[in-house]
Amino acid sequence: MIQATDCSPNKSLSGRSNDVSVHVHHDHASLQATDCSPNKSLSGRSNDVSVHVHHDHASLQSELEKKNVTQRRQLDEMQQALEQKTVDNNALHRQIQEKDRRIQNLQTQLNKVAKTQTLSTSAQLLSGDDDDSKQSKSRALCSELQFCKSENQKLKDRLQQIAFGVGEMAFIREEDFANEKYSPFRQQTLQTVHDEVVEHLMQEYQGRLDVSDDDMEDEDAMNDDEEMDPKPKFELLMDRMASEFLFELLLRCYERMKQRKLKICDIVARQLSIADNANKRATAIAEVMIHPQLQQQWSTYLTNAMPNVFEIHVPNITTVVEEIFHSIVTSATYRDWQFLNGKMIKKQIEKSIRQALEICWIMILTKPQMEFYPSSFRMFAGQKESISMLYNKKQKHELWTGSKTNDNAKMVYFAVPAVVQTRPSSSKQHQQQLLVVEGQAFVHNNDALIEYVMSHPNELLDNQPDL
Repeated sequence: MIQATDCSPNKSLSGRSNDVSVHVHHDHASLQATDCSPNKSLSGRSNDVSVHVHHDHASLQSELEKKNVTQRRQLDEMQQALEQKTVDNNALHRQIQEKDRRIQNLQTQLNKVAKTQTLSTSAQLLSGDDDDSKQSKSRALCSELQFCKSENQKLKDRLQQIAFGVGEMAFIREEDFANEKYSPFRQQTLQTVHDEVVEHLMQEYQGRLDVSDDDMEDEDAMNDDEEMDPKPKFELLMDRMASEFLFELLLRCYERMKQRKLKICDIVARQLSIADNANKRATAIAEVMIHPQLQQQWSTYLTNAMPNVFEIHVPNITTVVEEIFHSIVTSATYRDWQFLNGKMIKKQIEKSIRQALEICWIMILTKPQMEFYPSSFRMFAGQKESISMLYNKKQKHELWTGSKTNDNAKMVYFAVPAVVQTRPSSSKQHQQQLLVVEGQAFVHNNDALIEYVMSHPNELLDNQPDL
């Protein structure tokens, strides 16, 4: 009975195996039919992203091309304006030269007429002209001369406006710069730092250097000069050292601002794809284009950083202040002045640097550009036989404390540099230098004292006997 029914485990398992096989095959077929493989899904998404990116790239490229067309059109217009400006400039030069020649001819004729009135042979020289005709001729020449001078002055004024550039005359005026910027900075900020540095230097060298004034002129001779009271040579030496430090600080600030403007122009030239031409470099062309904007927003371009594009770094003013301070206190000349890293004096120096950067930025953006005079602190040092070193009382510079101006006194140094401006004139070969702000000059008539004041303290220590 058991065999008939054939209920063995092997048969039962075989049947179940066949059912499972059929079921798995069916599921596999179902999966193949639906084809939900990951590869197909990712491929579809990739195609969608590729199409989207391609669309964005095309849109961006089209927008950039439109901007380039607009910028190049603006550049062409500006270049045409520059060319027209040059043509107008040359035409004005020719008109001024013609007027100058006419004025010279009229002046010559007037001189001749004046001479005929004092010579006994005037009737022969003028071929019978009577007195009334001579006076009438003289009045006519004078009237024409005055008219020509007036017209010539108008042409020169117009030429100067072209040289300044359209829209640039509204920038900070030289008088306002002198009264509201430079003078307060010189009298307050610089003076405060100067006095602080002198105090530290005196603490450093007091008792080490010979402070006797045996090699100075006798007291009576010194008191003949009414302009300045006598001052011990040791204090004059300390004054000179502090003044030279601050002078160097100003020059570093001025140079950094020149570089800043050049970098901004370089960025603009690269962004607009401006190329050099036969007459100007690309940065110079860009400078003409953006100069009015630099003037109108001078504070913004001074204080804020610019995006670091084309590997051109234009940092904010705080970073510039820190860099200048670090560069000067670590320089070979001043790295031994450890007191410069003191908390209080460092704060004062950084404040003076920040104000100096503003002043230098305005000087550089002014048209024509202003600059410091002299260009170096020791411009007059060592020029013992130079005529230019002699002090001229007609010069408008202020005298620094301790100066002596009698007996062929010499220019020694400028404690505070002057600010000058070179203005164009009708003649290309001649330029006029205008004194915007007078400097503070130390002058003296004692060669031994001058040599002492301009010496390095270490040299004086090495050459003096033991105290």
